[in-house]
Amino acid sequence: MLSRREFVKAEWCSLAVWNGRALGRGESAAAGGQLPPGPQWRDVERVLWDKILGAWYPRCLDKTVRGVHQDYDEAWNRLPTRVKFIVYQGRMTWVPAAVAVAYPDRQDPWIGYVRHGLQYLREAMWDRANGGFLELVDADGRPDPRYRPWKQMYGQAFGLYAAAKASQWKASYHVVRALLFTIDLLKDSNGRRS
Repeated sequence: MLSRREFVKAEWCSLAVWNGRALGRGESAAAGGQLPPGPQWRDVERVLWDKILGAWYPRCLDKTVRGVHQDYDEAWNRLPTRVKFIVYQGRMTWVPAAVAVAYPDRQDPWIGYVRHGLQYLREAMWDRANGGFLELVDADGRPDPRYRPWKQMYGQAFGLYAAAKASQWKASYHVVRALLFTIDLLKDSNGRRS
């Protein structure tokens, strides 16, 4: 399990690399896995809590349909959602699970966010007929064959990613079952679309 400092360092480096690439800067301040020389790790941790986690959660939770809302404008107003994507749903379930593991003294309300995401992954994104995670569902969480009816390993990995991190703090029957089934799906596919 990561210590808080290791968690902050890993998240900072991930965000810095992503930010550098997204802004076209190429190499970022996170090169070599080091925190930048200016801010101390507690300052980075404060930004993580106040500006990143505080901006997204609980705002992103879709209380009507479940899962997380994906579309916002520059002022953080919700835009209509046409589809929900397993990669985004898995990632936004993984984040609160990582927070709950790294900050056990701050688990509430993060555990609730994890349960919210896992419930959606299980009830809407899971293909009950064939197993594995659906790539896309419509805005109401229903499978829609117009939206990529196949499954890609990339999407399966994000469902697995979320379930694996969630299992670190609570290994529920549904989480373990999804993990094992997805691993079997990955082993059996040998690169085929399922």
